[in-house]
Amino acid sequence: MSIAIAEIKTAVAEHFNVPRSVFESQSRKREHSHPRQVAMYVSRQITTRSLPQIGAQFGGRDHTTVIHAIKTIQSDAERQQEADMLCALLDAARPKSFAWTVRAEIEACEAVAEFARSLAGR
Repeated sequence: MSIAIAEIKTAVAEHFNVPRSVFESQSRKREHSHPRQVAMYVSRQITTRSLPQIGAQFGGRDHTTVIHAIKTIQSDAERQQEADMLCALLDAARPKSFAWTVRAEIEACEAVAEFARSLAGR
């Protein structure tokens, strides 16, 4: 069993301080598309969902949109490092029973915030 895409959306939304609705929106604004792309990348990395299944969770997007999101994140080393850190934090914060606890989510978000501060300090 893997983490749910809804849980990934929640963590990414909190990390980027955006509402969860941006993941289903058709907005092409950078402040919306980047978190959406990161969430798609993280979803592909730490779930067993197929590209069409991931796209369906993001406003019914086509699998090629998910491929583009993954390639966009992978093409920028800093963005990929940030997304990979989110993957690691979400995966590590998940209890062995796969039950997502509030405390684990808070700890993951605090760790993500710390990582973001370290990026900003460069």
